[in-house]
Amino acid sequence: MRVTEVHIDQFGQFSDQFFEFPNVPFLVIQGQNESGKTTLIHFIKYMLFGFPSRSTLRSLGFLGDSDIQLGGRLVVWHPTAGRVTIVRHLRKASGEAVLYFPDGSQGDASLLKEWCHGIDLPLFDAIFGLDLDGLKDVHRMKPDTLQHYLFSTGMMGNAKILELERELEKSAQEHFRPLGKNPTMNQTLNELGRIREKLSVWEKKKAYYLSLKKEKEILTDKEKRLKQNQKTLLEKRQQFTEYKAVEPQLIDFQTLNRQMSSYPDNLDSFPHDGRARYESWRTQWVTLEGEKAELELQIHDLEGKIAQLTEQIDSRWAAERDQIQAFIEDMPRLDALLIEIGKIEERLNGEQRAYQIHLNRLEPAYKHHLSEEKILEADTSLQMSHQLTSALKDMQRLEQERDFIERDVAVIEQELHLLDTQSLKDHSLSSEEREAGERLYSLYLRRDARKEEVKRLETDLRQLKDGVKAQKKWKLYSSLALFIGLAALIGWLVGSKMFSPPSWTGWISGYILTLALLVWAGSQLLFKKTSSLEQLEAVQRRLSVLRQETELLKQQESLLQRYMEDQSFQEKEKARIEKRQALLDKRQLSQKEWEEAEALLQTRDNQFRTWLIQKGYPEIHDRSLALEYVNWMEQAKQKIYEIQSLQKTLDKLVKEKEQQDHSLEQLGERLGVSRLSLGDLRLTYENLLEMERKIDQHKQNMEKLREKERSYEEKIARFQKECYNLWQQAQVDSEEAFYTKEALLKKKEADSQELERLNQTLLKALGSPEQLERHQEDFNHLKWQGDWEERFSRELNQIEKNLQELQIDLEDLTVQIRQIEDDQSHAELIHQFELHRNQLNNEAKEWAIYKTALGLLIKAKETYKANRLPALVESAKEYFKLITDGKYIRLYYQETEGFSVEHEDGTLFRAEELSRGTAEQLYVSLRLALVDLFETRVALPLIVDDGFVNFDQGRLNQMMVVLEKVAKNRQVLLFTCHSYESTSIRMEDWKEKGRKVAN
Repeated sequence: MRVTEVHIDQFGQFSDQFFEFPNVPFLVIQGQNESGKTTLIHFIKYMLFGFPSRSTLRSLGFLGDSDIQLGGRLVVWHPTAGRVTIVRHLRKASGEAVLYFPDGSQGDASLLKEWCHGIDLPLFDAIFGLDLDGLKDVHRMKPDTLQHYLFSTGMMGNAKILELERELEKSAQEHFRPLGKNPTMNQTLNELGRIREKLSVWEKKKAYYLSLKKEKEILTDKEKRLKQNQKTLLEKRQQFTEYKAVEPQLIDFQTLNRQMSSYPDNLDSFPHDGRARYESWRTQWVTLEGEKAELELQIHDLEGKIAQLTEQIDSRWAAERDQIQAFIEDMPRLDALLIEIGKIEERLNGEQRAYQIHLNRLEPAYKHHLSEEKILEADTSLQMSHQLTSALKDMQRLEQERDFIERDVAVIEQELHLLDTQSLKDHSLSSEEREAGERLYSLYLRRDARKEEVKRLETDLRQLKDGVKAQKKWKLYSSLALFIGLAALIGWLVGSKMFSPPSWTGWISGYILTLALLVWAGSQLLFKKTSSLEQLEAVQRRLSVLRQETELLKQQESLLQRYMEDQSFQEKEKARIEKRQALLDKRQLSQKEWEEAEALLQTRDNQFRTWLIQKGYPEIHDRSLALEYVNWMEQAKQKIYEIQSLQKTLDKLVKEKEQQDHSLEQLGERLGVSRLSLGDLRLTYENLLEMERKIDQHKQNMEKLREKERSYEEKIARFQKECYNLWQQAQVDSEEAFYTKEALLKKKEADSQELERLNQTLLKALGSPEQLERHQEDFNHLKWQGDWEERFSRELNQIEKNLQELQIDLEDLTVQIRQIEDDQSHAELIHQFELHRNQLNNEAKEWAIYKTALGLLIKAKETYKANRLPALVESAKEYFKLITDGKYIRLYYQETEGFSVEHEDGTLFRAEELSRGTAEQLYVSLRLALVDLFETRVALPLIVDDGFVNFDQGRLNQMMVVLEKVAKNRQVLLFTCHSYESTSIRMEDWKEKGRKVAN
């Protein structure tokens, strides 16, 4: 089934509105908010499935001030019945639809229900209506909620199944839950159990109460005795615990006291920090002895090196020291001279190569070899460059003017070609068609006035019909009055013949007849003046003419269109001919201007070439290179001047170098060295100076080492004296005795400190000297020897156990006594028992209803899982694969895990692990699969109301591909406020076009 047309008489914001749907399977209707998209969607659904209640229509804003005309027509294309028109109005036929078929036959709403296979409006919304509500909050759902939501979507297209199941489960658990406390039935059952227990023990409570009171008194006395014994034991265990806590310290304290009395008395004579001071002096003493031995070895080594260096010095080099020094001091200048010669030679070669490049550029333009004299004679002055630049600019300007004219001619030629090849469809009409078209066009121009006149005549027609009804009514009344008057006269005449009536009866009969005649005459006179019937006929004739004109326009719409196209064609053809003639005139003028410009340019070019030859330049065919030739010639001149200057400088430097080489050769002969070079001279001289410097350095170092040796001897003697003094102070005569006495002194000091620390620790732990003294006495007399801890624990545990048993018994007795004392009367318990039992029966009935409904729903879900879910998952898999562009290739559903998808790389993701966009794509796939699963006699259209506004551009493009696939089997209507590349129409333009057609 495909929607083709919508005619809205009145619905929401629309009144007398027409919409024609293009013949495409997938249509996008684009419009701004409040443009009427949602109103149009509801109208289509209500035409198919019926209107809701008036209150619902009013709350949705579809019911205006009057609902007389609310409704319209929906034209659909049925695959077998063809073009079917569905007419439905709220106030007609109780809102039932009437179907009109192409052969003129009719059908009722039952046929429409048969086509829809029993689907009603809510089910259609759930299956074939896709909007933004289904995608709302998908990304905020918890994992378990998302799985149930997707399952419910696959079953019914929305979350109604999930919501219903939760509501039934919640209602059932509110009534009863095993092991629960809050449900009403659980509370009632618990209350009944308590009441039953009270009733069972009621008769036994009185005698039992007295025995409980007496037993409680006995147990209370026993508890007091046990608590007193417990207190005594706890005090003794506290004393034992304190002693055990300090017993190790007491043992250490006594041991240290004995140790302090065993040390010798002369330990106090040992010097303060004696060991550290002794080791410091001793270490320095030994260190200096080693360093002194190393100094003696270094002095002997330096004496040998000085003798060896003295033997290596040559006397001839020492004699020529001044001459050698002069050469060495002059070496930087000679090195700079060599470097300068190399640089000049390199620059000279570079300038010669550059000159050859310029020469290679210039020679091809000359017919003979280009000499330096020819180059130097060429004019390269600044004035010549200015003249050349000015001449080139002038010729470039002439070329631009010529090219501009040439482009104008080309543009004119293109426009002429376009006009000549332009093909306008011939809309010529015959004379009869043109006359008929003129009449139709005249009627078309009067369409607005005709519409107003029709409205006015329809108003007059209703008024005249009311007048005609009044005339008929008055005619009846006047005829009746005349009949009554005549009947009264005839009755009086008959009566006067047969009887002898009083005279006043004749007067009454005459009065009635006169009154009836007056009424009849007045009505006849009134009918002649109003002439309502004739006016009614005139108005009906005029309305018929106007409607015939309107119908004629509809029937002859194609002829009117052809006539209007013919008029447009004539006007365009006339404009084309006039434009072509203007272009021909312009082309002729432009060609003449181009010829004049070309001649002037050729003359200037010949003059330019002659002037260049006079300035010493060759004949240049491409004048754009003229300025480059002048620059090359100027650069070649500069290179010739630079080469000549560099050659003079190089000759002078080479002569200076030859003189210096001769002097160096003479010095080499005096030193006995053949072919002496400056490098060898400097190296040998530097070695000579280095050996002399080393001899002086060795002598200085040797003197410093001898001075240091004397200093070490003095320090060693002082360190030895300090060590012997420390022995005397410690009253020892050897190093071993010194170390032994120092160790005893350290041990005594450590024991003394430890003794003081133990004393402070004991005082801090026990709190007072008296406590310390008492515990020392207990230690000396071995008071707490034995396993006192186990004894205390055993006795206290036994007392604690007895107390706990007593307290439990007392609590039980107290509770029992309080229950008996607080208990209510037997009659009140019976009354409460009956009330709660009746309440339990009522609640059990309600709970059974909810559990039965929940069981049926669960059974329906199991049937769906077994019969329809596999096909749904298979279909949704294909859609999901297409929507995600092949990123996800499979879709699974398991009872325990719910929905999961497989990525193209083989990774499995549960639904709750997907991103928001992918989860929404999975939801849409299930909805589309559900559409395929619901089979009807005809394929119902899929209506999407801005369902993809949260999709990014990539997902949106894939969604368009999927909808195009769906559109192969059913019509798809996408209503949105966004623009898409698919076949789309703007809502505002669509409405305006529909209004024109309706008018």
